Amino acid sequence: MHIADGVDERKLTVELCKAYLRENGLRLTGTKSVLLERIKEHIQWVYCNFVSHFSTGIFAGLHYFNSGL
Repeated sequence: MHIADGVDERKLTVELCKAYLRENGLRLTGTKSVLLERIKEHIQWVYCNFVSHFSTGIFAGLHYFNSGL
C-alpha cells in the first residue's frame, strides 16, 4: 500500500514521518519502516471511519430520498 498516489516513500524522511505522527497523536518510536506502516494504518483507519460515517449519516438519507421510496 502506498501512503498516497504520487508519494515516493523513499523520499520521506523520518522527521516528516514523525511530524505526521505527532500531529495525529500517534507513537513516534520505531524504524522508518515502522513509522510508515503506522502512518498507513492511520490513513486507512481515517478513511474507513469517514466512509462509514457518511454511509450511515446524511448521505444515506439522501440516497433513500432520491430512490423514490
